[in-house]
Amino acid sequence: MSNDLIKAAEEARKFVRSMQSLCAVADMLEDAGSVEQAKNETLSAVEKSRKELAELKAECSAMKKAAEKTLADAKAEAKEIVKNAIVERNQINAEVRSHDDSLNAVIAEMKKECSSHLKQIDQLDKENEKLHSECSALKGQLAAGADVVKKAKAAVAALA
Repeated sequence: MSNDLIKAAEEARKFVRSMQSLCAVADMLEDAGSVEQAKNETLSAVEKSRKELAELKAECSAMKKAAEKTLADAKAEAKEIVKNAIVERNQINAEVRSHDDSLNAVIAEMKKECSSHLKQIDQLDKENEKLHSECSALKGQLAAGADVVKKAKAAVAALA
């Protein structure tokens, strides 16, 4: 009977060692699952960043096109206005050569109009510069986002 007890004790110890091995395997599987979850979360963040980058690029491009069109339209309109103003001024000059007093008043008014239009052109140029500056800032933010993505990829690679 004592022989049976010794064998039973040995069998119990073997069983305990088997269970310890199974626990170690379970711990490893849990760690692998954590790594896989971190990888999936990182990939999801990368994909989200890519989508946001594409959206920002599209918005930047649209804003730039709109600003360029607005500026081109404003310049064309200002050019036409100046052209028309010059034509008008020449007609007025021909009509009022004999009326020096009224001629000086008309010329002064035309200069004000031209100045106003040039101010409008300057304002549109400033707005265009501001939009370019904002686009540059967005590009900087996108570059920072790309750095985060690179770091995340490096972290995933290190975990793998």
